[in-house]
Amino acid sequence: MSAAPSRRRLLGKLLLVAGLGLAAALGLPELPREQPLIFDLRGDHELVWLRVELSREGHPQPARGFELPLRGTRQRLRHVVELPHGRYRVTALVRDERGRETSVSRLVSLQGDEITLRLNAEP
Repeated sequence: MSAAPSRRRLLGKLLLVAGLGLAAALGLPELPREQPLIFDLRGDHELVWLRVELSREGHPQPARGFELPLRGTRQRLRHVVELPHGRYRVTALVRDERGRETSVSRLVSLQGDEITLRLNAEP
């Protein structure tokens, strides 16, 4: 008689551990991770502003966005965002001192490795 309740307890614990393991396996890919982005910016005139939006592939709304002030005609900026691994559309817009804007849009796979986006401001 005492063997049946202990088996049920053991089975209950095993099911709990299996359920937690399954939940972790399904949820871990969706946890935000550090995703380093490198922006290689070049222009003939002083660059003053950078705006970036990241949209997950298949989602129309941006998942993250940021703006950074700039100085100089050439810059290499490193910026880290926290997003789950996956494919994202990165859209970057740079403005020079004359108010001219240049943009680039690229589909990238964010897996925690550095991604470099080059943007040459038009003369």
